[in-house]
Amino acid sequence: IGDTSPALQIKLLRVLQEKEFKPLGGERPVKVDVRIIAASNKNLQEAVARGTFREDLFYRIHVVPIYLPPLRDRKEDIPPLVEHFIKQYSKELGKEVKGLTPAAMQKLMLYHWPGNIRELKNVLERAVILTSHNLIDEQDLQHMTHPAGGTADRAIYRSFKQAKEEFEKGYVIQLLTQTRGNVVQAAKLAQRYRGDLYRLMKKYGLKAEDFK
Repeated sequence: IGDTSPALQIKLLRVLQEKEFKPLGGERPVKVDVRIIAASNKNLQEAVARGTFREDLFYRIHVVPIYLPPLRDRKEDIPPLVEHFIKQYSKELGKEVKGLTPAAMQKLMLYHWPGNIRELKNVLERAVILTSHNLIDEQDLQHMTHPAGGTADRAIYRSFKQAKEEFEKGYVIQLLTQTRGNVVQAAKLAQRYRGDLYRLMKKYGLKAEDFK
């Protein structure tokens, strides 16, 4: 909705205020009882301050705001998204790609994703096209780049601690995804005690049931 024209903003406001609209070519207004769900990738409050978005419309739609954090701040969502998109593109392209190798999944988990889910979709679609195997590997992800032109492997971290935590979280998510939330099996794969795995899961807010 942040990209709508001033003319359309006026029309939307009228519908929300009057709860009616006149169909194209119609003579009589039609009453409506609807709930509006609007999305924007722009800061509408800043747009109001700049005068590019109507303040009265903003307060009409700003009733229950839901803020979706960027993909880099919710990397636990990456494995289920990867599974979904691989199934989608495999079906569309007539290929039998079953998933990713652990190394390929780790590469996705460590990437910063400046383009969010749209970029993830593009990366996976291209990987499904390029791969000649039933599992996408690191070589199929060589095209991943960030805006500055570097590769995903060259992600810059603020500190060693941040890099270590990114790796730990991604590794635990990878284990739980691979074992579908079976902590005993995941601990065996990692060759660690279950207690160690539970500690890391608690540290990063991960629940086994979310991977079943």
